[in-house]
Amino acid sequence: DWRKNLLEYTESFDNSYWLKFQCTVTPDTTSAPDGAQTADKLVENTATNNHYVQATATANGKGLTGTCYVKAGERSFVRLRFGSTSSNVRVWYNLSNGTVDSLDSGATASIEDVGNGWYRCSITEMGNRVSGNVELQVFIQTAGSFQSSYTGDGTSGIYVWGAQLEEASTASSYQPIL
Repeated sequence: DWRKNLLEYTESFDNSYWLKFQCTVTPDTTSAPDGAQTADKLVENTATNNHYVQATATANGKGLTGTCYVKAGERSFVRLRFGSTSSNVRVWYNLSNGTVDSLDSGATASIEDVGNGWYRCSITEMGNRVSGNVELQVFIQTAGSFQSSYTGDGTSGIYVWGAQLEEASTASSYQPIL
């Protein structure tokens, strides 16, 4: 089998592979896009900060596309970000109306309605990229329009499932890595 998804534990955000920043993960809280009870909930803490999870993979100097299935909980905005020594591109998505809210130059983005409140959000960065570690980060947000940190309430969040990071100019079908 050819492996395209560079991430591990793509449906288990509670796994220690996924670093948690100012948030917690409650596993298997709702039905995922495939119908199984495997979607996790990201819940912000009460800090005034960014609230997100992050996974790191090794890239080979090519453009990258990252995707994640997300569903609004108490929060209805999400941000995807690539972080590395050579890139820091971000995209904000509005889960209330299924749109890309704002994005950094150098990024392209899409959002696809996959039913039952779920969206597959995609971020692509085709600019100069060095080989090495790159992070795919999934942020809980209270707004779009380039919002960064905010004060969390300790109980609100979003639902996540099925993350993917691949060396490609567009998102391909989701490949689970369990």
